[in-house]
Amino acid sequence: MKKIKTYSTVICILMLRLPCADAQFIVKKSELKENIFKENTIFFETKELSEKQINSYKDPRTIENLKIQYQEENKVLAETLKDHWVNGDKITSLSKEEIRARLKNKQETWYISLYKHTDKFIDSRIAKRNLYFYYPHYIMTLYKNKQKILSIPLVNSFVSELDIHFAVNMIQNITYEIENISKLNQYAKAINQNSSLIKQKTLLIPQNYTKYSEEHIKQFYKGNIKIVEEREIIDAIHKKDPNYAYLLINLNHLSEKPSFNHFIFDCATDNPLFLYNQSTGYVKTGIQKSSMTTLKREIQFLLDMHFKKYNSKI
Repeated sequence: MKKIKTYSTVICILMLRLPCADAQFIVKKSELKENIFKENTIFFETKELSEKQINSYKDPRTIENLKIQYQEENKVLAETLKDHWVNGDKITSLSKEEIRARLKNKQETWYISLYKHTDKFIDSRIAKRNLYFYYPHYIMTLYKNKQKILSIPLVNSFVSELDIHFAVNMIQNITYEIENISKLNQYAKAINQNSSLIKQKTLLIPQNYTKYSEEHIKQFYKGNIKIVEEREIIDAIHKKDPNYAYLLINLNHLSEKPSFNHFIFDCATDNPLFLYNQSTGYVKTGIQKSSMTTLKREIQFLLDMHFKKYNSKI
């Protein structure tokens, strides 16, 4: 990462105002300062199956699937940190057991952990307010010993290189800007002042975000769009392609009224051109006759209303 981006500063405002929820942004401002990454060695946690996990699963397919998941998490996180972390060539991995050993020996340990989390989400729009479903997604957290210092909840239930790229940059940017948090309202306005630039670019939308067709979206968004695989967006970022912008949605918090942040980034600079923060729009999970029903459905958080909002800014 070569420079500090203003989008991180806007997120700081959102994080510090969040109510309690299972998945939410967390910032311990008192523990952060601009030079912590220079003064401290930052590790990242690598995942591996413990003996306890292996013994607890009876189905060998579960064990094999977890091994594949952990390998993928470790690979993507290591590569992203190498490419986008300040002094990325010096960042070191530690296993969970190695981290525990350091903590047991009272060695101060700063480390990044990527883990999959499942929230129990209650849909408050249903009259009886007792229907819920499970929402699995990833969270990236910066720890100081056992304390969560900075936590960034992501939206996807799979290992997303785009999400991890976003979170790695976010951790650094928030830390560099932490002293300016009280002055950050101006940054939120500044981001959307650049939104007119979007109309000069084709907006890349991750395929997993929506079930809509490009033809449907064009009814509400008049700019150029393209629904693509995540790899195409990553390639455009790496090439710094000035012809494209991309959409990224991250979780603000989950509660009875979940909230999401919608960003549009310039592929050329990886800086934000638009921020629609704390959007509460998402598809209803459905009303069941049973008073207690567990719904296992995904949240669809990209709706017609969002494309209308994007269109109003270009």
